[in-house]
Amino acid sequence: MNNQQNFKTYNKKTNRLIIWAIILILIGFSGISVYFDSYEFSDLLLALLVFILPGCICACTFYKRKEKLKEYRQYIKYINSRRKIKLDDLSNKFGKDINTISDILSDMINIGMINGYLNDDELIVKDKNNIELEEENINKETKVVKCRECGAKNTIVVGEKKECEYCGSTLQ
Repeated sequence: MNNQQNFKTYNKKTNRLIIWAIILILIGFSGISVYFDSYEFSDLLLALLVFILPGCICACTFYKRKEKLKEYRQYIKYINSRRKIKLDDLSNKFGKDINTISDILSDMINIGMINGYLNDDELIVKDKNNIELEEENINKETKVVKCRECGAKNTIVVGEKKECEYCGSTLQ
C-alpha cells in the first residue's frame, strides 16, 4: 500500500469511531429513559458507565484523530513527491521545530501511514517492496545482486559500484 492508501484506511477507521460513539450514546439515552420509568439508580448508572461514557470517549478520540489527519494530509502531500526528505526542510516548510516534526513522522510511520524510517536528519521513504528509493536513482535501472563475501542481497544501480549494506565489501 502506498502512503495515500494508508491515509485513507486510517481515515475510514477514524470515521467508524463517530458511528460507534453515536450508537453507544443512543443506547445509553434509551437506558436513561428506563431509569425515569423505574427510578432504579442501577439503570442510570449502567447507562452512564457502559454506554454513554464509552460513547463520549469514542467521540473525543474521533475529533482528536480528525485534527491529526488534517495535519497529516499536508505532510503526505509533501512526502509523496519525494523519497528522501531532510527534517530541516520539513521544519522550515511547516514552521515547527525538528523534534516536533520527528515526533509527527514517527507517529505516521507507526500507524502505517508512511512506509519508511527516520534516520538522524532525514526521512527515508520506501516503495511497496521495502526497497529504499533515492531521488537520483528513480529513473535508473537497478538490479539485485548477491554479495560474494556475506551472501546478502543488495539493490544496486546498473553500472555503478556500491558497498554491501551488511559487510561493506564492494559490489558491482
